[in-house]
Amino acid sequence: MAFTCSWYLQNRLWIRELILDSMNKKYAFFLILYLVGVFVLAAGCTTQTPPSKQSTELPVAGTTPTINESDQNPVLETDTSAFDLIEITIHRITVQNPGTEVPLATFDISLRNNGIPEGFSIDNRSLVLIAPDYPGQMNIYPKTEHLPEGTTNTIFPLHLAPGQEARGIVVFPLLQNVHSGALYVKYPNWTIAGEQYIPEIANGALPPSDQDYKKTLGMSVDSAVQMKTIPGMNLQPGVKIAIINVSITNHADTDATIRREQLFILTERGGTFEHGGDRLTGEMAAQYLRFPLHIQPGETLSGPVLYIIYSGTRTNKLVLIDNNGIIQSMADLNTMYRYELEH
Repeated sequence: MAFTCSWYLQNRLWIRELILDSMNKKYAFFLILYLVGVFVLAAGCTTQTPPSKQSTELPVAGTTPTINESDQNPVLETDTSAFDLIEITIHRITVQNPGTEVPLATFDISLRNNGIPEGFSIDNRSLVLIAPDYPGQMNIYPKTEHLPEGTTNTIFPLHLAPGQEARGIVVFPLLQNVHSGALYVKYPNWTIAGEQYIPEIANGALPPSDQDYKKTLGMSVDSAVQMKTIPGMNLQPGVKIAIINVSITNHADTDATIRREQLFILTERGGTFEHGGDRLTGEMAAQYLRFPLHIQPGETLSGPVLYIIYSGTRTNKLVLIDNNGIIQSMADLNTMYRYELEH
């Protein structure tokens, strides 16, 4: 049928001419009989056969059936930071008083507003140096009192209009064990607007201009709940329980190990680390992820993490960093929390 329809559509003009031009009536008579049969078969070429009520399509193995929109869970925002709206360029790093308890690192930097239409204001809390070396992670803020005497080209206070660039110096106090870190430009609620990894602060070495720090850990928050308490926990006044269900994917070619200090809730009162593992009975701890987490290449590890948090914090960001202190992913828990304070 398909072949006949196609042949007819392609040759119908030629057939018409053949009939008109034929001088042999005998052959024309038989030709007309043949064409009558062709026309009957070709009748289906101009109409579409309605599909049958029972589909003959086979489901594709391994796929998930389509879910109606009304049945789907709302999409959760997994990363509320842009990281590249403010471009950071480090021109020079000078370390003063090396070998002392608190040496000073003077950064000559430029900041450029590449993507914030309303502009961005810079003060001494807008810049933070996250250093992983000193026992545990450190958040180091610049100190205006450490600026060289007579300095007039400090980077703050400053308001960067869209497309505007400014250059100046900023001084960070360092401890002896701080050798590397990441410089971030952030909003007061810790939404990150810009970042720059510095592999060797102590030596004053600049990051390569073409450096592209590859991030290999991905994180999503599947659910987040706050509770007044849980069985077996005797909490002090002013604190609550937070249970965060996370999924972490290792996109690297090698195994990844995540310590408890690398997955934390960041608030205006500082960082809060997980309180499961050895801090609970074995029976309770078995319900939660146990640190350190070991994730193979391409693997996704999912499960709940238990935190003891302060009440009334306005900033609640779940942060995943790597061994260099580089933020791999950040999620705003305020948009995700469900409250079950009566439990």
